Amino acid sequence: MEPNLSTQSGNRKSSYAADVARRSLQAAFGLFICTIGTYMENLSDLGMAPWDALNQGLSARFGISWGTASITIAFLVILADLLLREHIGLGTILDAFLVGKYFDFFTRIKMLPTPETLSLQVLYLVAGMFIICVGQYFYMSAALCCGPRDALLVGVGKRFLRVPIGIVQIGMQGTITVIDLLLGSPVGFGTLFLVFGMGFAIQIVFQLFRFEPRNVVHEGLIQNMRRLFPSASGR
Repeated sequence: MEPNLSTQSGNRKSSYAADVARRSLQAAFGLFICTIGTYMENLSDLGMAPWDALNQGLSARFGISWGTASITIAFLVILADLLLREHIGLGTILDAFLVGKYFDFFTRIKMLPTPETLSLQVLYLVAGMFIICVGQYFYMSAALCCGPRDALLVGVGKRFLRVPIGIVQIGMQGTITVIDLLLGSPVGFGTLFLVFGMGFAIQIVFQLFRFEPRNVVHEGLIQNMRRLFPSASGR
């Protein structure tokens, strides 16, 4: 029986490893979609989203790239996530690294033309907002833990379960906008629009997908390692 048990254990491990790989690709794809939306918002030149304005402000102040600023802030937000007892997983790490790198790549290749008219600028801004929310659905539903900023959203949201997640988003975005103003980050009409618009967009998109991010049971890195290497974890 022992060889059979060993084979079964190996099959389960292989099956789980394949599942984690599939969900990691789903998360990376979702983050790719999110970054397209972020890139479109920035191209609209109507004012950056609050988090992006913070990235831009730090980039200008310290002479670093937008992507490097994004990664730096991501790891600072991870510390806040840990204080809220949110799990840190593969999705968190992918978000921290990939979004900044994706954005720098899109900027380098000039993936989309710059909108020349106000109507196109508004289209870029609104479309980018909804594209980000679709990307959030894909990567958050992979259940490998949220990116630093979204983990913060979920962590705060869990403490206000009766409040729609979109309203929680508005509160967070508003707080970041105040910090942007204090730092002298670029805040414009688009920034203020996104403070409220993103909250409503996330509520609409998540309702369409029948997705409630606070109900997702995420697997953290420790859980992944225990299932992939049970002998090393003492099981």
